[in-house]
Amino acid sequence: EEEEEEEDEPDEFLKTVLGPEEAFIEKPAVIRLQQPDILELCNRHVTCEPVIFKDTDNEYRYYDAEFPAEEQSIFMDPSNPSAAVQLAALDDKVQNIRWLRPFQISYDSLEVKLGTERPKLYPKDSQVIHPHVCMGALANSWFVGALAMLVTRPELVRKLFVGYSSPSCENCGIFTVRFYKNGKWVNVTVDDRLPATMQGNFLFSRSQKGTELWLPILEKAYAKLHGCYELLYQGSVQYALKDLTGGLPQKLKFSDPDVEARIKNGMLWKEIVQLLKSESLVGCAIQNNRGARERYMGLEPLQCYSVIDSKELDLVEIGEKMHERDSILRLLKIRNPWPKGSWTGPWSPKSDRWVEYDRVASLCGQEGNGEEGSFWMWDQDFFNLFDTLSICRIFKDPWRCTRMKGKWFKPTKSPAPHRGTAMGPPTSREPAAWLSNPQFHLFVKEKTPCVIILSQRDSRAHRDDPSWVPNSYEAGIGFAVAKMSTVVEKGARMRKSDLIAFSHFRKDRDVSLPFTLQLSPADSPYVVFPMTHEKGMAGEFFLNVWHKKEIFIRGGEVVLVDEAAGSELDEDPWEVRTAALRLFAGPQAS
Repeated sequence: EEEEEEEDEPDEFLKTVLGPEEAFIEKPAVIRLQQPDILELCNRHVTCEPVIFKDTDNEYRYYDAEFPAEEQSIFMDPSNPSAAVQLAALDDKVQNIRWLRPFQISYDSLEVKLGTERPKLYPKDSQVIHPHVCMGALANSWFVGALAMLVTRPELVRKLFVGYSSPSCENCGIFTVRFYKNGKWVNVTVDDRLPATMQGNFLFSRSQKGTELWLPILEKAYAKLHGCYELLYQGSVQYALKDLTGGLPQKLKFSDPDVEARIKNGMLWKEIVQLLKSESLVGCAIQNNRGARERYMGLEPLQCYSVIDSKELDLVEIGEKMHERDSILRLLKIRNPWPKGSWTGPWSPKSDRWVEYDRVASLCGQEGNGEEGSFWMWDQDFFNLFDTLSICRIFKDPWRCTRMKGKWFKPTKSPAPHRGTAMGPPTSREPAAWLSNPQFHLFVKEKTPCVIILSQRDSRAHRDDPSWVPNSYEAGIGFAVAKMSTVVEKGARMRKSDLIAFSHFRKDRDVSLPFTLQLSPADSPYVVFPMTHEKGMAGEFFLNVWHKKEIFIRGGEVVLVDEAAGSELDEDPWEVRTAALRLFAGPQAS
């Protein structure tokens, strides 16, 4: 009789990870193992279908079964690709896409000599991450531009990679990235198989130093988070910065009257200086091409630059002559992360101004050619040529965040609207109806600065709903802030001038005020009214309130997150004016 072939016993560690019912898998399925488990199994040389296989070089590596190396991970519909991916790099054939591990990529065309250097995520902590980036065949300059801003703070890039261990992650081909979505950090695990051309080159974005993998890995994880690479088509730098930092992104247009006034009175300069000191992210761009290319003296329109430093020098004090009939010289240091678009005007790297003002050159570190890829600009040239400022405020101690979640409900047939109903802003026909919008009562015991951000659910991520349109928002959202005493006293007679703050309504994911509120116990409590621009637009929203001193918010649902210090407050830490609260209680929407 023929001896029966003995079945291999499952690895003991695999039994522990999967449990007794999952040690053997009859058919392909997605096993949701954590990155440490994957690393352990790969190092033990354990095959675990469909996520760990032995490669042709006898190494055991991770294979992401949720985001496979197939056309559907790149296109929503591979048979009908959009203009998001430039197929010219593939000879106009989707089938020409290859998926390669980093050690299989061809680096010859990148003028990179590997030698003994192996591709890795990024250099060791003591080394600077290469700041220059290159676009690929995917039209996602908004995301790559945000990454170029992020890399000016290398520690922010490193924080995005969860549980990273070198060289284990590179050897096993697995990386876990975190993104900030819908009020919390979300982990996304991917393998390191990257889209490539038939010639073996990177198909999509990369670091200019091709052997640093942080950019293509981040891009792949971001594509997986949203459904496919194609869904990274079109977007805003602010959108990406929020996902990458959890901070407060804002966009300032120099043509806006209030911004223009802040430029003229010097307040915007002071704000930029303060943002840089607080290690927040500042970017700039020319979004409206207003003339001949020569006007911009080398600057490239529609390209995101990073502002990385500032100098305000008293020329008389340092023994220099006047500059443009002014004794104060203000300079901004700009980093150009792209292969083209460097400044050639006054105070550029080869400008005669550095020779003429040698003490300024010394203070700005421009005795030689300066830092590669960076240049200085006089503040007047900066504000005259750039037209947009992208800011991402990074909150650090003692700032903390209280996150609340709520809903807008559709109006019912009852005579009086339920509290929480999406009634929109005040109208002449229904002056009191807007008071039925959701309300959050904010109490303070000490004076504190405060930043409020209203967000609705992200629409970029793929949904099964047939009516879904990526990156499209049906509801314009905004909010108002008032003193509760004013609301109680005036109610429906309130005017816009009675409010402490009122945001613009925008059909976007996030809305915030362009300034910081100063809250005082004398005016506490306050009422925040999240609203939709159109009446009856039901949906879920998040209210993030950043503050330095302790606050208490009543209403909605508290969202607890690991990094939010002090978010677990007592049930009722301060005396509450219950009479005023009852005024707004009303019937609850079912």
